[in-house]
Amino acid sequence: MKITRSTFIHLRIPFSYYLMPVFFLASLLAPVIDWSNWIISFTVIHLLLYPASNAFNSFYDRDTSSIGGLKHPPTVENALLPVSLLLDLAAVLAGFLISWHFAVSVFFYGICSKLYSYDKIRLKRRPVISWLGTSLVQGGFIFLVVNFAVEPGGQAHLPSLKALLGAGIACIFLMGYYPITQIYQHEEDRKRGDRTMSMLLGTNGTFIFSGVILSVAAVLLGAFLEYFYGEKLLLLFLLLQVPTIVYFVKWHRSYQSGQCQADYDHAMRLSLIGASGMNLFCIASYLS
Repeated sequence: MKITRSTFIHLRIPFSYYLMPVFFLASLLAPVIDWSNWIISFTVIHLLLYPASNAFNSFYDRDTSSIGGLKHPPTVENALLPVSLLLDLAAVLAGFLISWHFAVSVFFYGICSKLYSYDKIRLKRRPVISWLGTSLVQGGFIFLVVNFAVEPGGQAHLPSLKALLGAGIACIFLMGYYPITQIYQHEEDRKRGDRTMSMLLGTNGTFIFSGVILSVAAVLLGAFLEYFYGEKLLLLFLLLQVPTIVYFVKWHRSYQSGQCQADYDHAMRLSLIGASGMNLFCIASYLS
């Protein structure tokens, strides 16, 4: 099996950066970190599991216009599907380096991610279910998996109240970001018969809906940080959220006035600013 440039590009490995805040926040809340487990779980999730999911979804979507992380996606080749499945297998096998609990969790995520695009099921045609499912699995589930995986032994256990609250907040953040990442794909999705959450809300409705949900998530995380960690982390979080808030409001106002479009470039720039702010916050919190 020849892995071509097209197949490698469709793994969209850089796109994992936008999902790193879930991992960083979850490990930040772990009571004790085993750094070898941290490195293994980070590698498995961001370099194997997420790229496998991206490849599988690209194989069944076969987009010709912009998708998350790829403004001009190359033609999908048949090798993409077996590469996706091999990466999934590698992720599960590598998961055993931490524990069988982590390996099973990785397998479960792989199955759930495939339901989104697999043509016989294709949850992408069901806007509310796909929105809730993606937010719960990619947000809350991965959060809890990371929270136990980075601990010594990496054994699954009943999560603490703090971990459950953190997982809930991660879900709400994903619920806010998910529709805005679909805002430029309406025409492409409509051609395939898909109906996403952003299509259900409409373009302006997506801005309003995502803005409200993300505001709620930010307030909850701010209150969470202040209660468990004090004002220092709260102020750091608020400071690093300012660029995301300013960009989101400016983009929405420019769209309403007809000065710019709800397009790929703006959506990806928002995702980059938001992810960078959260990643920097978590890294700074590790060091404080």
